[in-house]
Amino acid sequence: MRRSGLGLPPIARALVCAGPRSEVRAYDPTTEDYQAFGPADRSEGLVEIGRQLARTEAGRPLWPGDIPQPRPQ
Repeated sequence: MRRSGLGLPPIARALVCAGPRSEVRAYDPTTEDYQAFGPADRSEGLVEIGRQLARTEAGRPLWPGDIPQPRPQ
């Protein structure tokens, strides 16, 4: 699965961009059905963004398109 932005998968990125009460539907060709993702899934995406930003080194500029990397041990 291709990731971009802050390393979020496309569904999580769409949910974050769509707003807090939005729903994103994705078609699954294996089941030939749609799967709905909503506010709870969006919250999980926001938690992941928080984790990634917390791992970003303090004072480092964060530009659009940057993917925070874990700090070296």
